[in-house]
Amino acid sequence: MKRSEWQSQRDKVAGEAERLKQREPPSLQQRVLDHGTYDKITPEAWAKFDADMAAWKAKVRFGEFPPKRI
Repeated sequence: MKRSEWQSQRDKVAGEAERLKQREPPSLQQRVLDHGTYDKITPEAWAKFDADMAAWKAKVRFGEFPPKRI
């Protein structure tokens, strides 16, 4: 594989990883880890999580995620 082909493949893989990352929903598991335990999540953090989840659901509903590259 030539260097330019290798770089092109690397860019495709990096682009796909970024696209998949953008499609991930907000992580409740990460929120718990950030606050120590589930019961220590603050009301403000819950409000942000709820807003992030609502925004993510709207993106899913309206197909606003970057399209899959083939």
